[in-house]
Amino acid sequence: MKKSDRKYLILLAAVVLLAIVAEALAPDPVDWTPSFEHDDTIPYGSQVLYEILPLLFPEAEVEPVRLPPYVRLRNAEDETAGTYFFVTAQFAPDEAEAEALYDFVAQGGAIFIAAEQFGGWLADTLRLDTDVEFMMPGPPGEGQDSARVNFTSRSLRRAGGFGFRRGLVNAHFARLDTARAMVLGVDSEGAANFVRVEAGAGAFYLSTLPHVFTNFGLLYGSDAYVFRALSYLTAQPLWWDAHYKPRRTTARTPLRFILSDPSLRWAYFVLLAGVVLFILFEAKRRQRVIPIVAPPRNTTVEFAQTVGRLYFQTGDHADLAQKKIRHFLDYVRTHLNLPTHRFDEDFLQHAAERAGLSREAVREVFGEVEKIGTKPKVTEEELRRLSTLVDRFYQRSQR
Repeated sequence: MKKSDRKYLILLAAVVLLAIVAEALAPDPVDWTPSFEHDDTIPYGSQVLYEILPLLFPEAEVEPVRLPPYVRLRNAEDETAGTYFFVTAQFAPDEAEAEALYDFVAQGGAIFIAAEQFGGWLADTLRLDTDVEFMMPGPPGEGQDSARVNFTSRSLRRAGGFGFRRGLVNAHFARLDTARAMVLGVDSEGAANFVRVEAGAGAFYLSTLPHVFTNFGLLYGSDAYVFRALSYLTAQPLWWDAHYKPRRTTARTPLRFILSDPSLRWAYFVLLAGVVLFILFEAKRRQRVIPIVAPPRNTTVEFAQTVGRLYFQTGDHADLAQKKIRHFLDYVRTHLNLPTHRFDEDFLQHAAERAGLSREAVREVFGEVEKIGTKPKVTEEELRRLSTLVDRFYQRSQR
């Protein structure tokens, strides 16, 4: 390597190293993904609320439940009534799970659900619909950067309401069953965003403000609202749902984790491109012309002819005739399935039938075999006659 090339390589390595150090020392961007997880410290996690629940309900046991509600309620048939607590973006369980939740409430349990959207069998049964208004924050001072909500109860109301940033309290109930639902909270337009729906001996507490119950909401002004909203719940075992969460609706695979991070995603794509280029160039370099190899030539016939000429030239006609006879009798035993120790009339009859020849032709060839097989010396003419009869038998035999 030339010295001039070496200094360029050193400069390139230094630049790459500086980029790696800068990326490692750069602060991590804030993750604004709504997870609502009880152990998440990101803005839209719910760790703060989960940790203060034992302080709000000192006599109640708070338990995180990662199982689906259907399984958890089926395993809790012998337990006393409790409160099932849901905080998520969208709550739409299937019919079997919704029926299990409804039966749990009907038997005296309580369910608190904070979600922007309600759907499925449960929403149809409770006769409610939600609506979300997507409003962008306006310039400061124009009143578009905040929104206010309040309670309907005089003991919980606050003069002027509870203020929140836009984006946290944009949802409300567009339809309610007024015969069963009691409005507990409204927004600045008078639309219901917190209701109580009775079902049997228990009740559903439904809120359209899930972001208010997150770390960001509690640390930036919603603590008083949350405490007053939870005052409707009684001191009984509280089950925190850790199953119906936005992040759990998608598969958590290593590849999905890599693609979710910009740095890892670019590194992954660069690696794939490098592998593809390596395969293309390496295959082009190592590809060689495959020579055409002729298949081995069958020399069996030539070998037999050579051996035959050798025996014929030595003049040992008796030995060649014996070998010819042994090969012929082996053919009769294996192809015609006949014993060859005696050539009587029955043998000739069966041989003629199985070979598809006349009895006279079979008698002629086996008579010659029996005659020459006992002679100590065989002439050239006798050997030729034996060979002709045997070859004719091979050719005319149907087997």
